Amino acid sequence: MTKGTINKQIPWFNDDFGEDFVFEDVVEALTVYKDNHGSFDGLDVDFVVPEPSFGGDFDIEASADAAAAIAKAERMGEDSDALIAAEIERMELEMAGDTESEDSDDADKAKWPEHLAGLKLGSITQRIRDGSLEVKHLAARKKQLDKINFDWGDERQFLDVPFEKAMCAMFAYFLVRGDLFVYEDFVMPGDKPWPTALAGFELGKTIKRLRELQNFFEAYHPEKVRLLRRVEFMWFPDLALPLNPEEGPESWEDTFVEGVGHPFYQMNEPSVGTIERLTANGPFNDADKTMSHYDYNEVAEFWERGDITDVGKESERPDWRPAEWLWFNGFDQLSGEHEDRYGTSAGLEMMRLIEQFHAGGISEKDFDERGVAAILQWEEEQLKSEAISAGIEVGPDDTMESIIERIQNDPECLALDDDPEYKKLIEAEIDAEEARDAMLQKMEAEAEEAEMEVEEEEIDAEYEENYEFEQDEVEEEDDDDDDIEFEDEDDLEEEEVDEEEEDEEFGIEEEEV
Repeated sequence: MTKGTINKQIPWFNDDFGEDFVFEDVVEALTVYKDNHGSFDGLDVDFVVPEPSFGGDFDIEASADAAAAIAKAERMGEDSDALIAAEIERMELEMAGDTESEDSDDADKAKWPEHLAGLKLGSITQRIRDGSLEVKHLAARKKQLDKINFDWGDERQFLDVPFEKAMCAMFAYFLVRGDLFVYEDFVMPGDKPWPTALAGFELGKTIKRLRELQNFFEAYHPEKVRLLRRVEFMWFPDLALPLNPEEGPESWEDTFVEGVGHPFYQMNEPSVGTIERLTANGPFNDADKTMSHYDYNEVAEFWERGDITDVGKESERPDWRPAEWLWFNGFDQLSGEHEDRYGTSAGLEMMRLIEQFHAGGISEKDFDERGVAAILQWEEEQLKSEAISAGIEVGPDDTMESIIERIQNDPECLALDDDPEYKKLIEAEIDAEEARDAMLQKMEAEAEEAEMEVEEEEIDAEYEENYEFEQDEVEEEDDDDDDIEFEDEDDLEEEEVDEEEEDEEFGIEEEEV
């Protein structure tokens, strides 16, 4: 202990908001920010409440120009009082800090209370939204922010455990016990060497909950995973819940995407530019499970129109929509997720309607209404594809009417209407179409005649077979009658022989008698 110094005993406390600011200061700062900007949309994570301004540096050039103008007016014998009054007013405004400035931040400084200067409002807001700070977890604090219509951010990324408070408790436990194998019923004690500020905190239940949210941390808060590694936090994968418990366990498609990657990233001979964009941007990270692990916009051109490789080879692609490609290759779940994000596929919608109708899931009226809508959507997609092939610019928001109007107003299309050669081609195409229709009708008629002849031949053959079969049955019956008569004659002869033998024996018996 150094002479002349006092060893101060400063108790532990949670300095959640930094620089000894309290929650009420945060509420006041958020209120001022909303009053100044109208909403919380532009609140950047690096925003810090500025220091109050009492006037900046004096504008020397403006003062020099004003002095020169006043001196010139006096030399010319003119009245300089108005110039002097204007310069005095400008200098007063400059000293008060109310002069107009092109810098919007400087204009905003005068609107902030002095006692809030230095508050890291952007960082605090982000930590409130993701659940790092114990604000939304407490009903009283949440009610205060709800009064000013605070934007809580994405609910799916909110951590229902106050992470920073839990981190402090885990660090204290690690320093005391040397590990984080905590029993579920463990509560932070209030005696030494435990920090009194955390007394009563249910650390056991908190750690169990953190282990259940392993997939949540890895998906949304990887920076917090790195902090947990510093205190040798152990995950128990058997306890980990799915990223979205409402969706149930992961399917084989989720496992495929996590292990191999999304099928749309499996490209043969992609161009160097495509690879560089994918490497630079990385997986498309949104708030939805594995369906967000890709960005189709980066690979849409490759899959829809083919990709030109570095060697000048064009990759051929089937004429399928992306969701249809996924569905035909067995990725039913990914196909549906792709439709949810990038729009439904008319072809798949029609197939689903047919399946539902045959299964009795929808009525005939519903099938007709939804089927017409699907067919119109398919025709619109085909029109867009053909317009793009013809060199006409088509946007994602263009409808069938706007595309047709753009085609009709296209100078090249208008020029074709007056081209005699083009008219001849159109007439020839119409004649060819009529000839094709006549040929098809003739072929259908011939096919029907041939089918009728085959049916007649089959009927005649069947009749002949039945007639022959009946004749055979009649002949068999006659043969059976002859056999019966022959068997009757033999029986009569045998009966006569037996009677003669009986008569002889009877005569012998009579003689003996």
